[in-house]
Amino acid sequence: MNLSRFYPTRFRRMFVIGALMAATLITIQAPAVAQASDCRWIFCGTVKNASTSQFSVLVGSNWSNSAGRPTGVTSSLRPGQTSRDAMKDADGYLLVKGVCAWFYGAGGTTQAKNYLKGDGAWHKIGDDFAFTLNTYRC
Repeated sequence: MNLSRFYPTRFRRMFVIGALMAATLITIQAPAVAQASDCRWIFCGTVKNASTSQFSVLVGSNWSNSAGRPTGVTSSLRPGQTSRDAMKDADGYLLVKGVCAWFYGAGGTTQAKNYLKGDGAWHKIGDDFAFTLNTYRC
């Protein structure tokens, strides 16, 4: 049944309101261009230093592509600490030379371990990085 014949103004008004609501929802849900230290949706870069780790891990926020390192807050994570204690979104980590780390990938303990070798340089991490690093001497 075509109600627009009976209520042309109301029908048009409802159509415009519906279109505006749809446009608003699309705008709200569309991911914005990522900026330094911004999280995508609820995902933020998180680094946890395992309680069984032997060494600290340096983490930082507000990654600068031109500097090649974080330019915001930096924090040294002792074993058992997480980057969330110092910042909302970790954008990079640093392992000093002689320190290595391993972590399980996104599949958890069902995957093989991933290994990192400390080189004293900063490494950028994405907002989907949320792993526990287990540090050891290498």
